[in-house]
Amino acid sequence: MYRIYMNIRVVLLSLSLMLLMPSFSYAGQLYVVVSNNLRGESFSQADIKRILLGEISMVKNARITLIYPSYTSKEIEALSKFVGKGGSVRNLKAYWSKIIFTGKGTPPVTANSEEELKQLINKENAIGVSTVSTGLNVVYTITE
Repeated sequence: MYRIYMNIRVVLLSLSLMLLMPSFSYAGQLYVVVSNNLRGESFSQADIKRILLGEISMVKNARITLIYPSYTSKEIEALSKFVGKGGSVRNLKAYWSKIIFTGKGTPPVTANSEEELKQLINKENAIGVSTVSTGLNVVYTITE
């Protein structure tokens, strides 16, 4: 009887700990948003991926300011998965380190909050990733 009680207790404790652990996958939608001067532009999914990887750095003959969510956010994992880096923040950071080291691109600016993103997206030719679409110019929706 004592053994059954202890087994049940271990199972309940394990389940409780699993519920308390933070979730590391982002289950919502991400929105690719653009500054006002890019409103109305259309981008394919392939274009969006290439922009978010810095492979396309110019739109309307001007350099793009790329804005990522914070590298400590859950959203960055979904972004990493979308651009083909396996959902790994480490792989995404390694990719950008290589791009910077070889001189082939400029790293994205990181926004630590939606408010900061809204300030940064007001610059000309800015393209960013947001968890909200209200009040922003959405050109693509990333769903997981």
